[in-house]
Formats: sequence, structure tokens, C-alpha cells
Amino acid sequence: MPRKKKNKVNNDIRVVTQNEFNNVSLATFTPNENKILHAIVAKIKNKDTQKIQISFDEIKYLVQYKRNDNSSFIRDIERVNTKLMQLNYRYEDEDKIVQFVLFPTYIINKKEKTLEVAVNQDFTFLLNHLTGEFTAFALNDFTSIKSKYALLIYPFLSQWKSVGKYTVSIEDFKANMGLDEDYSISNIDKRVLIPTVRELNALFPGLNLEVDKQRGLKNKVVGLKFTFVGSKLEPGKDIKTIAAGKLTPGNDYTAVCEIFGYDKDKLKGEDMATIDSWYKDLNMSNEMIAAAYTAARDRASIRYCNGILKNWFNSGYKKVEDIVGYGAKPEKVSDEDFLLGDIAQLGLFE
Repeated sequence: MPRKKKNKVNNDIRVVTQNEFNNVSLATFTPNENKILHAIVAKIKNKDTQKIQISFDEIKYLVQYKRNDNSSFIRDIERVNTKLMQLNYRYEDEDKIVQFVLFPTYIINKKEKTLEVAVNQDFTFLLNHLTGEFTAFALNDFTSIKSKYALLIYPFLSQWKSVGKYTVSIEDFKANMGLDEDYSISNIDKRVLIPTVRELNALFPGLNLEVDKQRGLKNKVVGLKFTFVGSKLEPGKDIKTIAAGKLTPGNDYTAVCEIFGYDKDKLKGEDMATIDSWYKDLNMSNEMIAAAYTAARDRASIRYCNGILKNWFNSGYKKVEDIVGYGAKPEKVSDEDFLLGDIAQLGLFE
């Protein structure tokens, strides 16, 4: 009997949040609840306080929900907001604690099988028009994770991947995972770290995730250091091929779409105008555009790469050799977003 073909979950939907959102402890959330929350976050980004309606079927599809009965699904949706309202959230730049009501509108319509939701105006900065430090990852990757602990760790690793390491105190790690203070290191190894690293390594192609224990007085474990080793990045498209001129030649949208993995027919007018400026105003080559894509990492978008290319142009960098050869980086792109070693390791000049 032939196997039933599975629907492929949309890889284009991304979760993008202010880094501070990672500090909201979701340790009490089940894997299904955590995935549902992030699906909602992905759908409502950049909507400000606008109400949106999402069908049950779409949410199930996005989170790869396995149960068939609606009653269990409705309970999971309801618990997401109930647990959110039980959390306290501290502003880092203000000396106060506020009740974390992320979704003041959260209407579950059992008859119509829809969820209507809107973001609290006080917390729009977590999900809307992010230009500073933020975390981004594919929703499809997140919902493919099975372990509760791997789901909790993954956003932190995505946030710090471009730096190459993520360091956390053992106290904060236990709190983030919802573990008791007296939970032993041996159990953390066995039940949390080993299975989590094994599962998450598959989601970071070209990287190998390792964990080291940081020790203090009397050899006591005081922290954990997650490190990405190996080649730093495997872009969606082969940068060597781009550099060798084997992609569509010429200064047009086709070459850029091949670099970014975009559908040329779905390019927006503003993106076309930006791409035109790369060639006409900045005199950028396909190799430079590919290098900007690589430097941008998870933030790789036309808009973000435009900032990188403008900085390079203003700094007088006209070819990729200028960037790698002189070890320079754009002034407005931090070390966390731009690692020259990544470009060098891609073998552009072999």
C-alpha cells in the first residue's frame, strides 16, 4: 500500500521577536502550547494592535499538530493565554514589574473554529517593526522539535548563533527550563543537555553544537557554555557558485532571487527599487550581494542587506576581497551580526 504523502509545512513563515521576549519564561508550557504560541507570534508580527483571525486548521498545520479531536486543541489554545497571564514580566530599563498580558484580545470561536487575537499596546515592541536586537528563526524548524527542553533552549541558541556561543549561569538555566534549584548536574546532563544537543544539531546545518560546564570554587558547576564549532554558516544558496559566476549573470532580479531563495514573480516594488540601487547607485556585484546575505545570517532580508551594502559602499569596499583582506566590517553592524570568518570559511577565494 503506498504511503500517504505528507504536506510540507511552509518554510517561509518566520518567528521574529525582540530578544527580551526570550526572557519570558515558558517553562510551564507543554510542547504543543509552546508551538501554538510561536505560531501566533509569527502570524501577528508587525500588526501592531490590529486584531487578526486565524483558523484552527491553519494553526494545526503550522504547528504540525498531531491530535485529531478539536476539544484537545481548544484546551491547548486556551491554556496558552491562561499561562501567559500568569507570568510576570520585568522591563529591563525600568524598576517595575508589570502583569504580562500579551494578548488582551484572545477569542476562541468554537463554532467558527477560529482564534481572534491582538497584541497589547504595552508590548508591541516585542513583536513589531524590530530594528534593533532581535531573534529570528523558521517556524517550521521550531515546530519540528519534539523535546520540551529543546524548545525552550532553541530561541536562545538562535539569538546567539551569530556570536558563536551562548553562556548562561546554572541558576538562570534551571529557571528557564523550569527545573528545581536542587536538580542535579548529572540529571541535567542525562535528561536535558545530551538529548537536546542531539536533537538541535540537525537544525543548525554546518555547525556542531557543544556544551561545556563552567566551574567555580570547589569545582562546582556555575554555568553552561553552548558553542557552535565547525563552519559557521551554510547559506541557503551556494555562495561559491555565485562567486564563480555560475548563477544567472547580469545585474537583474534573477541573480538576487537565487541568492536569497526568493520567487522573482513575488518581489515587491520597493524590493525591486532597492535591488536596482545596489547595481546602479552602489555599483555592487553579485559576489558582494552574496557576501551581504551571508553576513546577515537569520536576518537576511532585502532591507537588512541594504544597510550592510550601504555601509560597505560608504567605507569604500568595492569587492569581497576588500572586506576579508582588510578585516573590516560595516560601522553599524555589530560583531554579533557580522563575522568575517564566516565569509572567509565559505571558500570564496579558493
